[in-house]
Amino acid sequence: MSSRKTVSISGVAAAVLAVALIAGSSAFGVNIFSTGPVAQAGTLAVQVTDPPSLPPNVTAVYINYSDLQVHVAVAGSDSGWYTVSGSGELNLTQLVNVSMTVGSAPVSSGVYNILRFNISGAQVTYDGRNYTATVPSGTLTVPITEGGVPVAAGGSSGVMVDISTNVIPVDTNGTMSFILVPAARSVPIPQQVWHRSLEAKGQMMKDLGAAPWWAQYKGRTAGSLAITAVQLSSDHLSVTVENAGRANVTLFTISVFSGAGFPGAHGAGKGGPFSGPPAGLDVQRAAFPVAQFRIAQDGTLSQGMGPFGGYTLQPGQSFTFVFSGGQIAGFGRGPMSSGVVQGQPYVVGVLGSFGTHAYADVTAS
Repeated sequence: MSSRKTVSISGVAAAVLAVALIAGSSAFGVNIFSTGPVAQAGTLAVQVTDPPSLPPNVTAVYINYSDLQVHVAVAGSDSGWYTVSGSGELNLTQLVNVSMTVGSAPVSSGVYNILRFNISGAQVTYDGRNYTATVPSGTLTVPITEGGVPVAAGGSSGVMVDISTNVIPVDTNGTMSFILVPAARSVPIPQQVWHRSLEAKGQMMKDLGAAPWWAQYKGRTAGSLAITAVQLSSDHLSVTVENAGRANVTLFTISVFSGAGFPGAHGAGKGGPFSGPPAGLDVQRAAFPVAQFRIAQDGTLSQGMGPFGGYTLQPGQSFTFVFSGGQIAGFGRGPMSSGVVQGQPYVVGVLGSFGTHAYADVTAS
């Protein structure tokens, strides 16, 4: 496949919902199914940004989204939803350090505390070719932090959706395929930063990294992982991971890299944690793993096409991930694609949402 085209993932609902112009709450004295003008209307716009985590040779990630909705806090969970955007397509690799408006709509005045949307398709560009990516769960429900985003009558407000798209390569006998595991969080855009001109679809805020409010938000939600214990052999892996940060982190993959060729490895073979790769180095681009494990929601590990979903660690929580009883399969690429060899140095890495990661070196027993 040499040209990009829109794709759909079977099993992910892409139902087009009628635009709910009225938030269903007696506090506003209106019917949620009304198609008339929105009482006490303001405008709420949704922007998206993304710091993707990309494996080697992946140059673009496209998603098709649908049914982007926001929820007014005073309504019940089954009511008070407004559709902000019906459907669209994004190249997430073009949204690094910038944000773009994907939709806006008139809504009743109030505080909005949740947004949700479907990822109805995904595509990955790898080595210049496009591949349909599997999306294990395409529906995201995202609480809006900081107490929600207020919308005043006649006013204009914006909310930022920070998408974490972890692209997981699967190499089956030399044939590449990809899994896209999305996560998202959201935060109100401060009124002193927001402007009505940003309501239009496609409008951008640039150089987010230089914005003090964004830096403060990232600091409050920064993840921090540490591998506190690790054991590795040809048929066994045990990795204890601690969340030392301030926010929940969802862990998606554990990878085993060749310690001899791993960029920035220190003290390989001593069986303990190390400081990690040099600052600014994207390990996912720099090295293919010798072996890779997918993490299910219950914390079990699998290779190939087993259960998936990611395990969520709360701040201060630790969990030991174990794979045992089967041969650790080689990833099919790199200097040691045959798998784990006794006596050789390796680096074990865990990858989580929003770019969180940790590494530890170990000698295979």
